[in-house]
Amino acid sequence: AADATELFEDARATVAGFVRAAPEQLVWTSGATAGINLVAYGIGNATAGRGAPASARLALGPGDELVVTESEHHANLIPWQELAARTGAVLRHIPVRDDGTIDMDAGASVVGERTRVVAFPHVSNVLGIVNPVADLAALAQSVGALTVLDACQSAPHMSLDLPALGVDIAVF
Repeated sequence: AADATELFEDARATVAGFVRAAPEQLVWTSGATAGINLVAYGIGNATAGRGAPASARLALGPGDELVVTESEHHANLIPWQELAARTGAVLRHIPVRDDGTIDMDAGASVVGERTRVVAFPHVSNVLGIVNPVADLAALAQSVGALTVLDACQSAPHMSLDLPALGVDIAVF
């Protein structure tokens, strides 16, 4: 058991080094879809007041907003749709241009004072486009929203520095 625990924690340290995070910041799940669902579930429970830490940016209610991009796939769309349905929040979408890039000008009008979560992919799993993560994170943070990065397509192919990207949560 001690050997298994040591190997487990060594793996955590290795992955943390890969994304430049502290080992204690990592949470293992069965996969990224489970990770996104866990985050959405946790936010939903926080709004229900089940002993979750008080956080104004997670206190979802009717009229609050969850924002995703038009380029989301089911794993980073359905959990937010379900969370909106449970809490009365509104799900909004940042549009993409004809070339598949995120329309940041339109995004600035979508993300507003009622936005609580902005979830987006680092790299499109359909088009391979690398999204402007730091810009999206800054936009979300300008209104106090939590950022959730889907890094499934980027983590295997590029170096990740999650602190430098400025996201609150990343799944991969």
